[in-house]
Amino acid sequence: MYLSRILPALALAMYAAASPAKSSTSQPRALVYRGQSACKGCSEAVARLLEKSPQKFAVTYVGRDEEDQISAELLSQAAVYAQPGGP
Repeated sequence: MYLSRILPALALAMYAAASPAKSSTSQPRALVYRGQSACKGCSEAVARLLEKSPQKFAVTYVGRDEEDQISAELLSQAAVYAQPGGP
């Protein structure tokens, strides 16, 4: 069950890594949703996978209770957006 929630986000991350948007530090940026619709611990697991991937994503958590909120501007600066969770 746990993997069925993580794998779609990981697949999206690997697909997006093919043409990542680069930040000023040349490290691709990943936005990971952390909030009520994400399963417990899933956001952190996806973030760790992205950080340890060959692309070494710089992860920023986004969501209602996070410092950063999802916006068109923020999404345009990211190579990956992952929203872990599901039924």
